[in-house]
Amino acid sequence: MKERDDRGITLIELLVGITVLAFVGLMAGAFLNVSTKLGRRTATYADIQSESQSVMRRLTDAVMNGESVYIDQDALGTVIFTGKQAVQSGGTHYTGETFFFDKAGHSLYQKRSGDFTVNSAEGISAPLNSSSVKDAIVSKEYLISDKLEDMDVSLEIGGVIQENVDGMKEADGSVTVRFELTFSNNESRGYRCSSGSTARNTPNLIWYYKN
Repeated sequence: MKERDDRGITLIELLVGITVLAFVGLMAGAFLNVSTKLGRRTATYADIQSESQSVMRRLTDAVMNGESVYIDQDALGTVIFTGKQAVQSGGTHYTGETFFFDKAGHSLYQKRSGDFTVNSAEGISAPLNSSSVKDAIVSKEYLISDKLEDMDVSLEIGGVIQENVDGMKEADGSVTVRFELTFSNNESRGYRCSSGSTARNTPNLIWYYKN
């Protein structure tokens, strides 16, 4: 008859068991941490994609529906204005919506009610630029994105270009604005998107300046 072994486990066997359990726990924790970070990054990237689509839609809709296109890019940022005109004595008054990309703050703002007047006597001096609109538009009220890393805008004009009475530009063909946008934040890789929008009507004001 075989005798029963009542010696139990040795100290070495206990230490080996504890080491194995600690290793398994460490690996499980590391896997959970990586999975959590990956899930958070995936969610953040999806949020950036959704935000980029919303921003691009706002920009392209504004160009498509506007009767004027005004773009001014400088070291501080980019100003985009689209709207309608009303001829007045001595100049033309423009009303519409203004977008401002703040380079330093990586943010884009949209103000749906904006206006400016071009005086015929002043020629082609820019009535809208980063310095003139920044203080009036940079606020949470008008913020539409705080993840815009970079913005580049270009203009494609069809037909003959000529100066109108205000020294601004006119075209007798199509006007297309192309946007290149780069979005990013600290937890996700950058996302770049591009699109173009053609004004439904030939704009009665065209201004494009890039410094």
